[in-house]
Amino acid sequence: GSDGHSLRVTVFAARLARQLGMSEAGIKTIERGVLLHDIGKIGVPDELLRKQDDLTLQESLLMQKHPEIGYRILSSIKFLKEAARLVLHHHEQYDGNGYPQRLNGDAIDPGARIFAIVDALDVLSSGCAIQSTAGFETAIRKIEAMSGAQLDPAYVHEFLKIPADEWRAARQEISTTAKRADILRKASRQ
Repeated sequence: GSDGHSLRVTVFAARLARQLGMSEAGIKTIERGVLLHDIGKIGVPDELLRKQDDLTLQESLLMQKHPEIGYRILSSIKFLKEAARLVLHHHEQYDGNGYPQRLNGDAIDPGARIFAIVDALDVLSSGCAIQSTAGFETAIRKIEAMSGAQLDPAYVHEFLKIPADEWRAARQEISTTAKRADILRKASRQ
């Protein structure tokens, strides 16, 4: 489910942030923002979130409000104030084709630029039946192709230094941990 997605991109984002030499405090902020990136969907009607067909223009505009809604929620909470910027910017694109503010380049929060890469990694590698190294290698090639368009080229350059196997192992570990948590949750309800 999407909670698995949030957990995976949080772990992936921390790994890339470390590769980029960010401080532990900076990494903490990024982890909080990534974990909560879609909190603004609270303000989007359920039927829109569940809709299978393409959204109408009106519906798309409504859906595109979720980063701002998330920002408003988090920026009013003292210890999440810094993470709120990542949430506001998580659909921006390096070349300025994102939303809600059509920001480009360094105007985009660094955490949001990291998020864009690891979100793509998770989405692109989820397609393969078994999360094989080959699946990650394919995902990594696609991310390399997005460099300079949706994604920050300097960050992609560093991302490419991390081997596919390391991402695959991280994903494996997260899914094992998530399964264990599920078992514990079920056991506690008995």
